[in-house]
Amino acid sequence: MTTKIPARIQWAVETLAVAPDDHLLEIGCGTGVAVALIAEHLSGGKIVAIDRSEKMIAQARKKNQALVEVGQVDFQVADVETMDFGEMRFNKIFAVNVNLFWTKPAAELQGVIKRLKSCLQTGGSLSLFYEPPDISQTQIIADMVTGVLAAHDFTIREVLYQGLESARGVCIIAHV
Repeated sequence: MTTKIPARIQWAVETLAVAPDDHLLEIGCGTGVAVALIAEHLSGGKIVAIDRSEKMIAQARKKNQALVEVGQVDFQVADVETMDFGEMRFNKIFAVNVNLFWTKPAAELQGVIKRLKSCLQTGGSLSLFYEPPDISQTQIIADMVTGVLAAHDFTIREVLYQGLESARGVCIIAHV
């Protein structure tokens, strides 16, 4: 039986326009659905996917075992608020429906944003995708996220909107 891929995940992967040599970080990867789609586009690149849930990471590793074995994918139990990737750098960082970027005040996100900036390559992008349960939240989320990123010296490159299964999705793409 084939599992239906949510429209928000398909849209995110299409929007990221993954190149074969990209190095990506997914925040809040869940069971690794986006990772599997992204890996199809990689030949020299890699994706690191984090989630704070050990259960989700275990499922993601199992689902993507072949990709893990060849070193194309790395799943880690980590929280974006405490993650440390040392010298590792990514040219694309993304998250789908990770609410902390719009539910926490900008001041509380200082540490998170600093970590993201430290592992984002020069010229790299941060893409945050949301599919709010209610269409009335779409613009509110877009405004809050762009405000938080701008307050931390990100430049908003684009704000995209997309009709999805249950609502209108929004993607904020930013760079330092």
